Parts: sequence; structure tokens; C-alpha cells
Amino acid sequence: FAALEGGEAAVTFATGNAAHNALIAHFCSPGDNIVLHGDIYGGTGHLVGHRSKLTSSVEARFVEDPTDLDSWRACINEKTQFVFVEAPTNPHGRVYDIPGIAALAHELGKPLVVDSTIATPIIMRPLELGADIVSHSLSKNAAGFSQAMGGILVGSREFVVLVYKNELRDLGGRLARMDAWLWG
Repeated sequence: FAALEGGEAAVTFATGNAAHNALIAHFCSPGDNIVLHGDIYGGTGHLVGHRSKLTSSVEARFVEDPTDLDSWRACINEKTQFVFVEAPTNPHGRVYDIPGIAALAHELGKPLVVDSTIATPIIMRPLELGADIVSHSLSKNAAGFSQAMGGILVGSREFVVLVYKNELRDLGGRLARMDAWLWG
């Protein structure tokens, strides 16, 4: 998957939300925030907008108009740990300005994470558009639809090694061997 995305390395998880939970644990401390748009997959929205606030005191800051870079800029502050975009969105299929959002995030010193589950690397490679990390729920397209559960994060080797050594080990959420075999 890292090669398909044009990334250096990848780390797998039991589900897409386990991968997103690892992102929150990796980047955030209590009082920090994540900036994202509101029309994301419902499970991700609940994890970031509700569960992370309860369990780790991390705020989700939803941009008012995801088509307007000034809306993104207005939400990003010194407590923002990463910017998150889903493209295309599930279920609406909206695609936002990944290169523009990446440039803005980098200008403000923040990494951009793109959930590209629906597009797959066949249609879009977010790292080539400026993203720092790409996530996928592998249970959607990687092995048919929900034939196997899984999630993945693709990025730099340094990022993947840190997540593997820390968040994957500490939080659990390892990919089941049978699910990995079904993709193989």
C-alpha cells in the first residue's frame, strides 16, 4: 500500500477508526485540537467529534465552509495538531482542494492527513497533492466491501516507525492475520 500511495512506509490496524485513533494519540495531548470538515464518514466524525473529547480532551474544530481556504485558516491555531480531510467524502462524494489545504496547513506548520478510502490509490494519491499522511479503511475497497476489516496509515518511514513502536503497541488495534491474508 505504501508503494501504491507513493509513501515510504505503512502501518496497518484492525480498522480505519483504530488508525484514526492512533493519529489522535500520536499527535494530540489534552487541550489540543484537530481541524476537519463536517461531512466525513460517520464513524470518524463520532470518534473525532465526540469520543476523543471525552477520552482525551481533544477538540474537533469543524470548518464552516470546506470549499473556502479562509474557513480552514480561521479554525487552525497554536493548539491544532493536524488538519484532516476526507476525499472523496463518504457518503456524499465531495472532493476539496487538497493542494490548497496542504499548502495552508504547511504554511501554518501543521501536517495534513487525508482519508482517501473511497478514492483508493487508483484514483487519487494524496501524498502527491501535498498530504503528509494518508489513511484508508481497508474494509471498504481493499478486499471487496467488508470482506475483511482493516485500516492503514501511509507516510514517511519516521512517522510509521514511531506509530508502530508507540501507538500500535500501546493501544492495540493490530490487524488480524486472517484479514491481512484476505487482502494478499
